[in-house]
Amino acid sequence: MTLQWVPSHIGIEGNERADKTAKEVASKPILPGIDRYSSLSYITRQIKAHKRLETREWLYRATYKGKPKKRNRAYSLTESLELDPQVSLIRKPLAKRFYQLKIGHAITASYLYQIKRSDTQKCWWCNAAMQDINHLLFDCRKWRPQRRGFYKDLRRLGIPSPRKSEERPKNRLFNTPRAVKPILEFINNTQIGRRLGEEEEEMREIDRLDRWDLDRLEREE
Repeated sequence: MTLQWVPSHIGIEGNERADKTAKEVASKPILPGIDRYSSLSYITRQIKAHKRLETREWLYRATYKGKPKKRNRAYSLTESLELDPQVSLIRKPLAKRFYQLKIGHAITASYLYQIKRSDTQKCWWCNAAMQDINHLLFDCRKWRPQRRGFYKDLRRLGIPSPRKSEERPKNRLFNTPRAVKPILEFINNTQIGRRLGEEEEEMREIDRLDRWDLDRLEREE
């Protein structure tokens, strides 16, 4: 530890003026709408909150462009733009599918059709006319047993199950913190958000990363 002496502001013209100005400002009444408390952490939170609001307003303008909101879109805006701490603890492939489903950017036949990567919107699991996120989560016949377990977990936590009359059940569930764990378990027990054959690719990648970690540990030893 090093102790370093530094001179005070007394007798230094620039510092004297700054000190006088600061005292004059501090003695004035606070204007309406201005917060008295202004620590660095508080200012940082205010800036982040303002930036989130700006980002959300820009997303609405860019996504909807003044048109009425539609239920089925390639993207859907949710209430929260922050990372969920529960999701940060799971493997990356599952976390990726969770967030893709949440923001409406998941791998579905409808999405691939919209970006011209597929010539059909039919569900590759149950052959329904359209495979979008809502179909996969709430209607696809392929995942009925897993969905029953999912709804049972929701009811056990006091969370209402999705209803046909509900306009945006996906957004409600994905923005309910208590529903995150049941959602993750449901996604993990299904192939929702994957292309056909993608699970095998993910497992090979996980095995490769696990082997790389073990090799690195052996080298460090």
